[in-house]
Amino acid sequence: ELMRLMYDLHPEVLSVERTHVIGFSLGSHVAGAIGKRFKKEFNTPFPRITGLDPALPLFDSLLSHSEYFLDKDDADFVDVLHTNAGRKGRLYQVGHADFYINNAGIQPGCISNSSCDHVRAVEIFAESVSSETGFWGVPCSVQAAQFMIGFVAEACTLGPERDLKNDTSLVLMGEYVEDSLNGTFLVRTGDKPPYAKGRLFY
Repeated sequence: ELMRLMYDLHPEVLSVERTHVIGFSLGSHVAGAIGKRFKKEFNTPFPRITGLDPALPLFDSLLSHSEYFLDKDDADFVDVLHTNAGRKGRLYQVGHADFYINNAGIQPGCISNSSCDHVRAVEIFAESVSSETGFWGVPCSVQAAQFMIGFVAEACTLGPERDLKNDTSLVLMGEYVEDSLNGTFLVRTGDKPPYAKGRLFY
C-alpha cells in the first residue's frame, strides 16, 4: 500500500529531491524496503532515510540478508539513532551515520523499561527539529558491541562534564545532520525534556 501511494504521488506531486523518509522500530525496516523498491522502480534513490532505533526482534536471524532490513544502500544518506541497542533495537551500524545515544543502553529517566528506552529515539528526534541547543555527537571509532560493554567512554575520550563548544570534531545529530557524515558517534542527553545538552559532555 505504501509503494502504491508513492507511485500515485511520483513524479507529479512527490518531489523526490525533498523526500525524507523516517521510520521507528519496525517502521525503520519498512522505510528501508520502500527505499529499495523505489530505487529499483524509478532508478532514483531517496535523498535521506532516518531510522529511529531500528527493530532487532525477528531481524536478528536475518542479519546476512540486507533485503529485509534498513541499510545504507537504501538512500543517498541514511542516519540512525540507537537508544535500545541489543534489546528492542539493532546493535550494529546500519547507516552512513549511526548515533548511539547514552551508549544506546538504559536511557536516563528510564528505569528497567526497554520500551521507554526504545521510544526515546522518537522523542529525541522530534525535539531535534526545533531545538536551539542541539544534540551533538562525538566521533567514535569503536565497534558497536563496545558501546554495550563499557569501552565507550575511553574510546570516545569522554571525561568529566565539560564544554566542547570549540571542539570542531563534534557533529550535529537529528533533523539537521550533515548528509556527508560517515561513521559512529556517541551522544549524551538529559533525563527529561528538553533532552538536548548541547556541547556539554560527561
